[in-house]
Amino acid sequence: MSFEEELREGLEQSQAVIERTEERLRGGAEVRAEIKELKRLSGDIEVTHLLLEERFRLREQRVEELGAKAVERQRGMARDYRETLEEYFALIKSLSPDGDVSEIVLGALKDILDRMLREKKPLVFGSLPYKHLNYPARQPDSEPSITPAYKGGDKEVSPEDLKSTPEAPISEEIAAFAESLNWNPVLIYEYVKNNIETEWYWGCMKGAEETLRQGSGNDCDQATVLVALLRASGFPTRYVRGTIEFFAGRDAPIGKVKNLTGIEEPVKIAEFFQKAGIPYKPVIKGGKIANFRIEHIWVESRIPYANYRGAIIDEHGKTWLGLDTSIKVLGYEYNNPMDIFSYPELVSGTLANIRDKYLSAVQTETPLEYLRSHINTELGTGSPQLEYNDFLKTRTLIPEVMNILPASMQFEEINITHEYTEIPEELIHKVRFKATDANETELLDVELKTYELSNKPVAISYEPETVEDQEIINSYGALDNTPAYLIRLRPVLKVEGERVAVGKEGLPMGGEYELTIELQGVGYGSADSEKITNTMIVGNLTAIGIVAQKAVQPETRNPEPATRNAEQLLYEEAINYIERWNKAEEKLASLMHLTITRPLPTVVSIGGVIDVTYLLDTPHDFEWKGVYVDADMRAVETVAGYGLRDEGERQKIFMQLSSLQGSILENRIFEDDFEVEGISTAKLFQLATRNSQPATEMLTIDRTNIESILPTVNIADNIKEDIRNAVNQNLTVTMPEADITYEDWNGIGYIKENPETGEAGYMLSGMIAGGMTAVTPQEWVNQYLRKTLKKPYSEKSNEDPLAAARIIKIPVTDRQTATVATPVKEPLAVFVMDSKGKPVEGAEVTFRVLAGGGILAVRLRIGQPRGPGV
Repeated sequence: MSFEEELREGLEQSQAVIERTEERLRGGAEVRAEIKELKRLSGDIEVTHLLLEERFRLREQRVEELGAKAVERQRGMARDYRETLEEYFALIKSLSPDGDVSEIVLGALKDILDRMLREKKPLVFGSLPYKHLNYPARQPDSEPSITPAYKGGDKEVSPEDLKSTPEAPISEEIAAFAESLNWNPVLIYEYVKNNIETEWYWGCMKGAEETLRQGSGNDCDQATVLVALLRASGFPTRYVRGTIEFFAGRDAPIGKVKNLTGIEEPVKIAEFFQKAGIPYKPVIKGGKIANFRIEHIWVESRIPYANYRGAIIDEHGKTWLGLDTSIKVLGYEYNNPMDIFSYPELVSGTLANIRDKYLSAVQTETPLEYLRSHINTELGTGSPQLEYNDFLKTRTLIPEVMNILPASMQFEEINITHEYTEIPEELIHKVRFKATDANETELLDVELKTYELSNKPVAISYEPETVEDQEIINSYGALDNTPAYLIRLRPVLKVEGERVAVGKEGLPMGGEYELTIELQGVGYGSADSEKITNTMIVGNLTAIGIVAQKAVQPETRNPEPATRNAEQLLYEEAINYIERWNKAEEKLASLMHLTITRPLPTVVSIGGVIDVTYLLDTPHDFEWKGVYVDADMRAVETVAGYGLRDEGERQKIFMQLSSLQGSILENRIFEDDFEVEGISTAKLFQLATRNSQPATEMLTIDRTNIESILPTVNIADNIKEDIRNAVNQNLTVTMPEADITYEDWNGIGYIKENPETGEAGYMLSGMIAGGMTAVTPQEWVNQYLRKTLKKPYSEKSNEDPLAAARIIKIPVTDRQTATVATPVKEPLAVFVMDSKGKPVEGAEVTFRVLAGGGILAVRLRIGQPRGPGV
């Protein structure tokens, strides 16, 4: 424990004694024992105070060489600290041992301690991280019609028709892929049509490169792939936007749209388009929905067509052609699964209470694995001819290979309203990052396109505010060794390692500020904007995983952790978390026979669990205690596929089990990938009920009982406020009645849930609405991970101690005044590097005294003669 922590602990104990003293005085009881305890604590505090004073004195001597800012910060901190402690000691000394104390003195002591001790509030969030967006219905654009080139409009080719654009770049990746398809428009069209899975959402979320990597996208994102590949191959290409009507399918006239969406009931198809944010309009015939019109984006390209319909054998007969790949021409082949809700014994015996069973004890299986095991067990008793897989709804795309380009579109163009050479801003999903300090002063504010961020390393890092701050850090050898109050750091938003935005000013290391991430959808203005606000700690590296639909791990990922730095390790864990949740969510939707859509990206943050010791509202000590993961935002919409029974119940169970899966993954990723025990809200609930003697009581709080239960629960005021806000939104809160201890972690967690829909937030006290490592870092099995994540700004070290080539002394440990035979106040420190300037780990350093200096102090009494040698 550091001196600062010892001092804080002593002051906190004094604070508790003072509160007890006030209570006894109000009750007319004597307080001699309390006064005695306060004086004893004051003696302990004074010992620590003297040690800190000496440390501050030594630091002041050192910082005189580091510039005016360092001197000002050190002296200002030490002056305020000294004056406050002296005031505290004086008041304690004034207390009479016989217990005669006034409320004025106690009040003054309380005021001092309130100034000295910063209240640590567990951070919570006021919204549901796993939720529905509930977009309102929107009709297709009704602007006047235009005539695109492929319909006889402006056929003149311009440089804009061949240019590289941000959403459809002619990059090295795109050019290489176009070359692999022989620059051939037929092969390009058929590849995208038969290999890029269609997803349903509105607007450009991924762009061409990300759509290719994921192998999926909506109409707009598939259009960007066609534009990029065709332009890279030399074919002028444009976007077209308008309203289309589906052609009739096998079940005319609405069979096509049923097949494409996997939804049988027309009214549910309308609900699906609404939830996906796609502008639509039902076509009514005979009082029934006979078809749908939707707003859609496709492309047109100028291709040699007259002789061989796009198969490039000659360059004759170039003409503009309309092309679309998202409306799959042959559609999908579906299996014929059993409906699990047709088996009452599975619904009542398994699905209805599977979450409660799972949370009743610590499980080795994930929720989805646990559900599968229970279903197979139930079937083995009542329906042995069936198994879990018999209930899974699956579909397979029917490929269409014609070796020519189509002569017409696979839908009816009702109203064509726009022709673009690049996707306009109004159709592009964006993400805004805004950071503000405690006074709401803006630190940074930047807006980026979602396709620039999806599946890419995004991080909030930090850099010194000034050159002088950098020199202070250098004098201490590294940021990790530098006293927090001596330096100021600017937050930096980085994407793929590049600085995208830098804070306008810095904050003290260990200080706090607010970071708001705003997901800006398309088409609804502020209605489709979702904001996530987190409290950040200055100096704490945080990776942010932003994924538009499918998670894709880096192609160059090295399986050995030792090859990656802290930023890479954290980013890959964020993507891994999203990928595992995505797969579970899709499996669960398959079991429940639901069609899902994700109208906005998923956001997950992962970073260090930091314990900051404050004195006088100034951060002093900055200690890394592990890693956390937080599912900041995940929106999903569900619609039942085939006119199924119990639609509301199956959607609710889907949301309950999927959110449970997301919570349990928040501890599993650390246990699986870092080999460190983790804690999450779901695991906390399991621990609260496992073999407890007596079992920990679970509290359920809603509007009917909040006034009687909430005041009795021993939790922080801001958590109570969050619970009250949740209940006021008609949510139900479930929580253990007391803190839970697991390994080296202690805290509380609770579930906020919409009882009608199953939307939920799994909240964990202390830091996040998520999960974190539960074991002290010194006990981690993988010490490389510990070292890398604990010191994220330090360069990767050379582990060969014989590689030492250069040694540099740490200036702040040099030139100390010491007494013979007494250790110096600060251990002498040096920095050892190899020939490339990398730090060397484990190098043996020998300190020898080659020459010495000193001061000989002689005291002479007046009239006493000097002896020989003086």
